[in-house]
Amino acid sequence: MSRLVVRSTAAVAILLLLSIGISSKRSAISLLWRKALYSNPHLMPPYRAPFTGCDWPGVVQGSYAVFLHHGCTLEKHKEQVGRQANLESRITRVVPETSYHGLYYFAEQVDDVEIDAIRSDIAVDMIECDRTVEVDIGTKVDVDQPAERHWGEAR
Repeated sequence: MSRLVVRSTAAVAILLLLSIGISSKRSAISLLWRKALYSNPHLMPPYRAPFTGCDWPGVVQGSYAVFLHHGCTLEKHKEQVGRQANLESRITRVVPETSYHGLYYFAEQVDDVEIDAIRSDIAVDMIECDRTVEVDIGTKVDVDQPAERHWGEAR
């Protein structure tokens, strides 16, 4: 009898892992998994989208790139954030959704209360801190010639 229970548990676990793998490829279903995971405050703390790049040098305080989940709209995001953040005056540029990534936008002069409201929206996948980048203008770059190696390859 104990073998049957172990086999049943293993079969259920395998089916669950397979369904998670399949659903992660479908954006709407994977967002449902996120909603289900964070819906019970007794099991998980409230959702907060992760920050990235905030420990890099040259971070611009209060300036962020906010990445929405594939299939989510800016209007729904603004509605969700609501009164806690005035996104209309903060958004400087919007990059539309493509088949490769969801919609994302750049926001400036965002205070701590506003960024916390943005992070709490379940549709936000990630928030990247904006930073300044120094470029050596004296370097000549020929954009017409193909690169000798692909970006990210070892030298």
